[in-house]
Amino acid sequence: MKVGELLTVNSCKYDGRVSRRWEVRVKRMEGALLVVEGEFETEVNHALLGRIVAGTQSTEFFWADRWYSVFRFREPSGALRNFYCNLNTPPVFEDGQITFVDLDIDVL
Repeated sequence: MKVGELLTVNSCKYDGRVSRRWEVRVKRMEGALLVVEGEFETEVNHALLGRIVAGTQSTEFFWADRWYSVFRFREPSGALRNFYCNLNTPPVFEDGQITFVDLDIDVL
């Protein structure tokens, strides 16, 4: 992976099936940390986060050796919306994809 590269994020359920998929661009890599940025193409209704409008920007922090990831959401205007921590299996970075199992435990 290299800065600027387009990747697909696969958020899977515990049985391995993909529950959500989105595209991001690599912004930074440092050791086990991969930072990517994406934008919501469509509106999403999330149990904890509520309504996320299309155009919401997401900076996502994934560590290959940690059981969580952190997301920073910004409104389409650029204003900070919130930070969000997702408990998940350590992600696998390969073949242009980031794949993890979402453990369905979230911290806002």
